[in-house]
Amino acid sequence: MRWPVIIGIEAEVIEGFKALPRRGAEIGGALLGHQEASGEFFIDAWKPIVIEHRSGPSYVLSEADIQSWRAFAASAAASGKNFIGIYRSQTRPGLGVTPEDCAIVEKFLPRQQGVLLIVKPLAVSESVAAFYLCEGGAVVEGEAREFAFGRTAAPAYVIADLDAAARPDPANAQPGRI
Repeated sequence: MRWPVIIGIEAEVIEGFKALPRRGAEIGGALLGHQEASGEFFIDAWKPIVIEHRSGPSYVLSEADIQSWRAFAASAAASGKNFIGIYRSQTRPGLGVTPEDCAIVEKFLPRQQGVLLIVKPLAVSESVAAFYLCEGGAVVEGEAREFAFGRTAAPAYVIADLDAAARPDPANAQPGRI
């Protein structure tokens, strides 16, 4: 995964985490990138797919949410975007695949291989994650390794570069109104 993708997804996860008292709201979306001949996945971008949360704070799809996912999948296929995975946050206990994750993978990631990324916010400044391999529309059984995810896992030079890119250039600043 590219660092801007990691930092961007984590920022969304933390916003969802802070959105509701106690456990927060789960968020999710699509991962875009490519798979090398060696089998390695490279994730270059992400696309948040906002849901209604009709079933509460978990990332569980309603009929309207399924239509949003279908529209995204059709749009990605038509535009040549390489939709290779799904991500979501997990604010409920544990860090693992749920039956709802399997249903999303089955419906929207039917390709030969892909990935499922689950990100768990531990606090507003710390997250962990796990990748799961998907094959033929199913999450492959097996143990995923948990790893540090987000700004706390990034090398200092990455954070400095990202922060510098986010700062406006004073030479190009537009006069403001009061």
